[in-house]
Amino acid sequence: MRPDALSVASSIGLSRKYRDLCFQTVGRVAAWATARSRTEKEAVDRARRKLHQIAAAYLDRWDCDEADRLLDALPLGASAERLKPVCREILAGHASTRERLDALDSLYPDFRNWGRVLTFFGSFWPWELRKP
Repeated sequence: MRPDALSVASSIGLSRKYRDLCFQTVGRVAAWATARSRTEKEAVDRARRKLHQIAAAYLDRWDCDEADRLLDALPLGASAERLKPVCREILAGHASTRERLDALDSLYPDFRNWGRVLTFFGSFWPWELRKP
């Protein structure tokens, strides 16, 4: 009998390391891992390795609580001048995006188009964080 993907996802999603990841992301990885595993322990190990590859390897400076504080401190409808430095600070917390920050202004001179930044920066996982 295959391990249960929900049980695997719950086990991983409750861990300190992955609790701030979007549960749907953890669930998709857990489903992938259970389809390739014979036991729940094997599925959990496989899912953790995959999550490390897609998220944890880039978490060296990332502090989800700090990102929440930065965003919560902004007023609703904050101007680009107030929002842009916060976005830069959050992007700098991710190893892969930090490497590309120097190119950000030349690629996206109009801050209103920063929604397209995900195309350039790839799957920037902090935007997949769950918000309570």
